[in-house]
Amino acid sequence: MGEAYCVEGVLFAVTAVLALAGGVGVIAAREPVHSVLGLLLVLISLAADYLLLGAQFIAALQVIIYAGAIVVLFVFIVMLLNTRSGEGRPDRVLPPALAIAGLRGAGDMAPARSAVPAAVATRLTSSIPAIEGARVI
Repeated sequence: MGEAYCVEGVLFAVTAVLALAGGVGVIAAREPVHSVLGLLLVLISLAADYLLLGAQFIAALQVIIYAGAIVVLFVFIVMLLNTRSGEGRPDRVLPPALAIAGLRGAGDMAPARSAVPAAVATRLTSSIPAIEGARVI
């Protein structure tokens, strides 16, 4: 019985060291792809910790969702945005992107207008029976 706890403790220490090393690798790496690989190490180490805790479903979700999908998305974006030092970013993409972002921001900031007129809303709420102790906001 004590031997099983010792093995779990050693495995936890190994996965904790790997997770810390991956975290340091994410921060210290100069190349974005190396940072993503460090993130992958952290996520897989956390999945191993979930297995040690007996949460197999969460460990599977960790590997499938985060280590599988999110890291692949990060690698795709890093490779897509990674330009060589001689190449510049195309300037023709920036104005439409700013226009779309501005329109989206203006749409989000605009006050929402209700499709129900105020007179109809008043009639609807007045026909609902009052509940004792309820406050009208």
